[in-house]
Amino acid sequence: MAKLVKKISKKAGLPPGTLVHIGEDQKEKVKLRLIDYKEDHFEEKQLHTIFESFPYRDMESITWLDIVGVHEVDIIGALGKYYNLHGLLLEDIMNTDQRPKLDDYEDYLCLFLKILSYDDLSHRLRVEQISLVLGPRFVLTFQERD
Repeated sequence: MAKLVKKISKKAGLPPGTLVHIGEDQKEKVKLRLIDYKEDHFEEKQLHTIFESFPYRDMESITWLDIVGVHEVDIIGALGKYYNLHGLLLEDIMNTDQRPKLDDYEDYLCLFLKILSYDDLSHRLRVEQISLVLGPRFVLTFQERD
């Protein structure tokens, strides 16, 4: 007779809003890319730390911060604290098993999408979560992989 074994979530027993990455284990370092623009200005650069993006929040331009890799709690937590993002939103970003949805947080919107691609090496369909946070002068995107 086959045994049924249910895998216990890493989140079991933790309070809501606790940041824990749920998804495929990632070994790569998180990549941070910033694009800042307005009518007469355009800047694009790779960042070494999340803190390099913070001065752009209060500028009159539009800032797009693209985060590739959602497995580092310190980066997601620091970004959430600085942009005053809700703890449950950050939890959802790090949980890559989210269903597609749109959440309205009054000051910003968050959109969760699934991207499908075919992996030629393994001959399998890959599913990746993309999260977008749209604010008054900022866009934050969170991808699992490059």
